[in-house]
Amino acid sequence: MSLVLQTIVSLLLIAFSAAWNIALEVTNQVDNALGGEPFSTQPSVIVNDKKGEHQPSFEGRVAVQLNQHPNETFEPVWKEGLAFPTSSADTHVSQDVIHGRVDFNGLGINAAGNYQLRFTLYDEHDLIMATTVGDNFTVSVGEMHQLGFITQPESALGGTEFGIQPILSIQDRGGNTVESINEGMITVSLQNGPEGSSLRSSDAAGFVAPIKDGLAAFKGLFLEEAAVEYSLHFTTDLILDGTNQLTSSTFSVGIGPAAQIHIVRDVSNGSAIGGKAFASQPRVEVKDAGGNVLKFDSSSAVRISFYYNPSHGTISPVDQTTELLDEGIVQFKRLAIDKAGNGYRLKYEFLHFDGTSLQDTSIATIGSYFNVDIGPPHRLSILRHSSGGWAGNQPFLIQPKVAIVDPGGNVISSDSSSIVTAHLSPSLAFDSKVIINTANDAVSSILFIEFAQNIKEDGRSMYGPGDIIHIDVIFDEEVTVFPFVDNGTPPRLMLNAAGAYAEIVDESLQGLPESKLRFEYLVQEGHSQLKLDYLSSETSLVRNDYTIEDAFGRDADLVLPALGLGASLSASKKLEISDKRPAIKSIDVDVPPGEYGAGNVLNFSVSFDREVVVFGVPLLPLNAPMPATYTHGSGTTTLHFDFRVIEGYNLDRLDVSNQAHAALLLPSPHDDMITLLTNGPSPSPVTADPRFGGISVPDSLDIAIDTTPPTVTSISPQALTTPDGSYAVGDALTFEVVFDKPVEVNKGLELTLTNGGVAYYVAGSGTETILVEYIVKEHDDTSSNLGYMNTKSLIAQNTEGGRVPVTGYVRRVSSQPTTNAILNLENVSNFADSHAIQIDTERARMLNVSFENSDEGRELIKGDFVTILVKFSAPVVIKEYSPPLLGLLINETKRWATYSSGSGSSILQFCYQISIGDDLTSPLDFKYTRVCTVGRDCTNTDGLVVRLSERLTFDANLSIGFADEGFPIADSPERGVTIDTSQAAASTVVAVTTSKASGTYGVGEMK
Repeated sequence: MSLVLQTIVSLLLIAFSAAWNIALEVTNQVDNALGGEPFSTQPSVIVNDKKGEHQPSFEGRVAVQLNQHPNETFEPVWKEGLAFPTSSADTHVSQDVIHGRVDFNGLGINAAGNYQLRFTLYDEHDLIMATTVGDNFTVSVGEMHQLGFITQPESALGGTEFGIQPILSIQDRGGNTVESINEGMITVSLQNGPEGSSLRSSDAAGFVAPIKDGLAAFKGLFLEEAAVEYSLHFTTDLILDGTNQLTSSTFSVGIGPAAQIHIVRDVSNGSAIGGKAFASQPRVEVKDAGGNVLKFDSSSAVRISFYYNPSHGTISPVDQTTELLDEGIVQFKRLAIDKAGNGYRLKYEFLHFDGTSLQDTSIATIGSYFNVDIGPPHRLSILRHSSGGWAGNQPFLIQPKVAIVDPGGNVISSDSSSIVTAHLSPSLAFDSKVIINTANDAVSSILFIEFAQNIKEDGRSMYGPGDIIHIDVIFDEEVTVFPFVDNGTPPRLMLNAAGAYAEIVDESLQGLPESKLRFEYLVQEGHSQLKLDYLSSETSLVRNDYTIEDAFGRDADLVLPALGLGASLSASKKLEISDKRPAIKSIDVDVPPGEYGAGNVLNFSVSFDREVVVFGVPLLPLNAPMPATYTHGSGTTTLHFDFRVIEGYNLDRLDVSNQAHAALLLPSPHDDMITLLTNGPSPSPVTADPRFGGISVPDSLDIAIDTTPPTVTSISPQALTTPDGSYAVGDALTFEVVFDKPVEVNKGLELTLTNGGVAYYVAGSGTETILVEYIVKEHDDTSSNLGYMNTKSLIAQNTEGGRVPVTGYVRRVSSQPTTNAILNLENVSNFADSHAIQIDTERARMLNVSFENSDEGRELIKGDFVTILVKFSAPVVIKEYSPPLLGLLINETKRWATYSSGSGSSILQFCYQISIGDDLTSPLDFKYTRVCTVGRDCTNTDGLVVRLSERLTFDANLSIGFADEGFPIADSPERGVTIDTSQAAASTVVAVTTSKASGTYGVGEMK
């Protein structure tokens, strides 16, 4: 039989299994299961007919797997000795039927939880004959066995804390976290990384994380050097049967955002002379927080300016005080300061490029102090001109004043030896004849042509109708543009886009000599060119009705640089011209998949293939009752729309409109529009195509809208902290209030209990599980089984500490919570019916005092120890640093027994050592009096012995059963002790000491 046919037959047999006279019965159910370990009680099944009669002759096998819902995560049943199943298709966990039954062995499940097993019977032809499901059972968390990862280090940038910090857990054999472990540490170290690199931490705990509730969460870990193939090593001081050390997966540390400027070379590293370029031109590196140079940033910049300017100098050239990064490095060139002075200091500031322009940041650094010295003589500077002269060799009324200055204009005050001679310069017309002949000089010609600086610096490479593009033509000598007819056509530069030309701007038509002529190209509809340039080098610059002349009136040479060479237009920037309409290429949402309720704001991003400008407030149609409203994005390729969920919306999947002709809505067609982005003064005539039919939100973004109010599904004691049992004054009981949706608590949440106590909100806002805590107080009513009071016991308010009630709310989590949760407990089971929690507020009191059994009936002598037991009605605790004393009367002589052990139990042990004089013939004369402090204060005993509880605040009753006159410790002579110290050696002096130092003392001095 082929595999396909066999599969079809098996499916049919499952559907009609009732037709077979075969049944499976589970005779032994799974019990005592721990994660990762074989079931303590393994299942057994037996093959019967429909009447329940055993079929010992049946041949086949029984396969076992979890009885799971199809949408649940696959969790395999494994069997010792077989390969671990990796998918639901694995069916090899089975055993043969022997004598009509199967006794499974070695089965287990890793993950803790509640399960059922499904058993499937196959005959010898591997056809399904019958199935059955076992009872529900629980796989509990086992004993600690191994160290495991919860999260591995990820999202690392140099010098910045990992975006995902490592969390490790102490796990059982199945990989379940053992939440009862609250001891031990886990230490992290660097396993692999570049030579010299080291792991760092900004957290006070450093590289050690304590284990709490089975978890060790590291904080503040980071690495400085950007590199690949890092890994971390983790070890624990706990003794584990499994692995107690792990190495993380390898991860990379990327270069982070700019955080610091490092000065490689400063002006102070060399000499500086007024007006001359610094001998040491500044060079800086921009680094992230880890000291990694931003080698992928060649768009941001560093600006240099004065931090301290003692002589009011000027940095030049001004246009070179801001320089772009070259792979994270800036090298300044030709910088100089004109004014000499001492104590100059420069400031370096980082300017971040945000995709559109350079933006100021707070990242800056200050250079070292340096001096600008006066340089060598460079020129004469006239400080005062002569005037008031008369003919006849009369002196000027105002004599001229000149100075020798360096290149920066600083007077060379140290020069008192040079001589300045004044000469009379006669007029050329008086005694000279000058003939100028330029007949053989070359005419002015074009050096290069380029796009204007603002175009070259613009991040766009594609321009469209409405854009203005400036083009500069640079000559080797100054030229002047003159008209030779009135109202004629000005010079034009013919471009290679069909019908396109750039026309000279008005500023170049003023009749003034200049070496640069500027032309302006207004892009029109119909213009299209992949690489904008002029048509030809010979004929593209056309004079039309104007002349372009050099200083001698000769026509300039208008031949342009050859196309494609470095001096041509396209060499300055590759620029495309297109009149294509911007079109929508994708639509996205900035929230993760999930369910959202009223008050949530979801941001849709609509991406175009070109930059667009928005006028008005467009709308994005959705499959919801209301569209999303435009918020921002004009001037970019991505427009953002907000959709606010309001009460009453319910959708299985939120998406944009699926209509074939769906398009962005423009509520006011005359005022609202979306056009192509241009740099011109008027909107582009090219409007964006608003249609997006056929485009939808990515399938991976499955967003549901559900505005139904959250409701309480259960209230129960927290299993880890509040197991069934008896609780005393000071104990804290934690209850979990579980909602069917995440909720936000803004003021408080209170649960009134059957004994009148109140559990107050402590944690969980923003999740489905809210924790409330009840602390047992003195005089709280006792209850056989504690539960909540009634269906109205859950209230959104805060009265903790006896304050006037502050009303709050419990609402579904959202950007702006609006949907109130339903707090009525009508459909919630009371945990009093399923949990046995009793509250005992009685003070611990003394029940009896007795000798230890081994001491009863003894005769004691000097030096013997006797143990006295004080039994209380409940476990008690004493302060180990200040243990109590038990007062004794032995033949009416006061003695003191010291505390020895028993704190945390209901019996405290005191010990007394027999001394000379303690002779006792009547056992009933050995009495106890009171429990007192170590200072023998028997009155102020607050906090000396307290009832065992979480907060240790409830004093035991140390008055009932105690008295100064004492009570016999033994209730009969037979259970008492006698004492005989007569045979003890006489007391002798064994030593004499003094507190005075060695030396000589005089009369009257104390020794």
